[in-house]
Amino acid sequence: MTYLYCDETGFAMFEVSSTSSPSASYVVVAKNALTGQSSIDSNEVLVVFATTTKQVKKLIEDAYTDLTGSINDLKAAIESGQAEAIEKAVEDLTKAYKEADELVKSEFTEARGA
Repeated sequence: MTYLYCDETGFAMFEVSSTSSPSASYVVVAKNALTGQSSIDSNEVLVVFATTTKQVKKLIEDAYTDLTGSINDLKAAIESGQAEAIEKAVEDLTKAYKEADELVKSEFTEARGA
């Protein structure tokens, strides 16, 4: 955990010049050192999330690969006629679809907010 110290007004600035992670998430909760009171109502947390276009493209490509693989597995399971294999393939496809759907929804929401 990294602590970020604020000046007497409760404001702080910081800069990130590079990161090796695929995305960066920073949580800042300003707190008065003397009184212990948070400057954010109801102890809410401010989260800043940054992702590059290249990283989003990679996430989408990975989701596409997962969906394609799941579809191919389902086709093979149907051809084999094995009920257990079909059930597993449907579960995997549903999971891959939900993950892709959440990815698209989150990126669309972030893009609209920007």
